[in-house]
Amino acid sequence: MVRHRIVKQRINKEAWELKKFTANQLLRKLNSYPNMDGKNRTNLQLTVHRLANFLKANPNIKYVPNEENIKHAGMWEWVGE
Repeated sequence: MVRHRIVKQRINKEAWELKKFTANQLLRKLNSYPNMDGKNRTNLQLTVHRLANFLKANPNIKYVPNEENIKHAGMWEWVGE
């Protein structure tokens, strides 16, 4: 459970900074976090599917469908405080 809490905190932090983003943009930022030494990536790696599930469950983030082209992924938007 602690791992989920850390991931949720990082998602909230990065989503607040980006304001409007796609899942792939957020995924790249989350998977490039440095480890405790500040050198390599952390072991908390996410997949797009797991990230989408975290985003759907987060009340501070809402899905904005892409109306221009159905093939591309929709945007997510920060609506929290």
